[in-house]
Amino acid sequence: MNIETLNTEFPSLYVKRDTSVFSITIAIPGGAMAEEEGQYGYAHLLEHMLFRGTRTYATSKDLAMEIEGVGGRYNGFTTYDAIYLTATVPANYWQNAVKVLFSLAYEPLLEETALSTEKQVVISEIQMAQDQPEERAYSHLQKTMWNGHRLREDVIGRRKDIENATKTKLYIFWEKLIYQKPCVAIAGPIDGKVLESFLRNVYIPSPLVDPIKHMERPEFTPGSSRIKEDTQQTYYRLALQACEAARDDIFVYQLISNILGGSSFSQLFLRIREEEGLSYSVYSTVEATSVAGALIVSCDLKPKGLDRTKSIIQEEIERLSQAKLTVDELDRFKRFTVGAYTMSLESTSSISLLLADRFVTRNRIWDPQSEIQYINSISVDLISENLKHSMEAGSAEVILGP
Repeated sequence: MNIETLNTEFPSLYVKRDTSVFSITIAIPGGAMAEEEGQYGYAHLLEHMLFRGTRTYATSKDLAMEIEGVGGRYNGFTTYDAIYLTATVPANYWQNAVKVLFSLAYEPLLEETALSTEKQVVISEIQMAQDQPEERAYSHLQKTMWNGHRLREDVIGRRKDIENATKTKLYIFWEKLIYQKPCVAIAGPIDGKVLESFLRNVYIPSPLVDPIKHMERPEFTPGSSRIKEDTQQTYYRLALQACEAARDDIFVYQLISNILGGSSFSQLFLRIREEEGLSYSVYSTVEATSVAGALIVSCDLKPKGLDRTKSIIQEEIERLSQAKLTVDELDRFKRFTVGAYTMSLESTSSISLLLADRFVTRNRIWDPQSEIQYINSISVDLISENLKHSMEAGSAEVILGP
């Protein structure tokens, strides 16, 4: 994959492809980790507000007509590291996508009436998460393992902080973000020089500065929490310290996650669900930001099966840490990991998003071939080494249920 770096005031990365589709992602550095006490949820709320109208496109309908009106789609989401804005359109309308995303990022109206509405929408999101026991279990896990850091609270924010948000407060937070250089990542069939010329003439505030590191690496806090609730199932969450997204070892942890619970042939799925019928839902994930990461195992199960489930999880983790995984097993999960990775390279929207994400969280230009080569080089001993390091830091667990 040939990735061009366009000559613009901000990082602009481009993959030219023979396709009829054009995708662009703008990553605005900061995200939830740019928030201070009393602002939890401002980045997410701001992302909502960006879509409520801009100086160029006065209403959300005007915005939608420029993208959805030509058959395209656009969206936004917030992480701890950045606010991401994305759009995919038929290639003939590529200028629409570029203009709209830059207008969203740098020309929002942030009107009081819209803010009042979006505050209620975000509060509804918070309430919806609180209504779901699996979300409550994960929230308790965050508070346990990242105690004292912004990572301990969900990106969505705190209800009281959202309720207290005003146009002035949100505007000040927006200004805190917009003078940092964004990452603009694009995939499509447009000539690079034409695209570069167009990007050099879009509106963006100045002077731009390099992204600010808002938070230091947190300490992983081991511990166990038991939350008694009248639920039909028990919700079990276990976390081990992983690493931040910028380290290559993050791919080791992703491979470990796939071995444990990343597919319907993973170890935990086969043993807990298929063989013993203890749970319908068992899976593992890696949650990684620019400052920290965690390997998380999740299982929603029959209350009487908790002890047996915990025993199986512990056995499988210890088996990996003791380098007892066979070469054939490792090769099988490498094929799955690399195959899933390769599938993501077929979509212009995935490519633009991965370009932006790697630049923000790993501070480098994405090199998929290098990452795939690294995954293929991972050995049983390297998996063992990383897991032993994680186990030395202790584990965090949450049990929510009757």
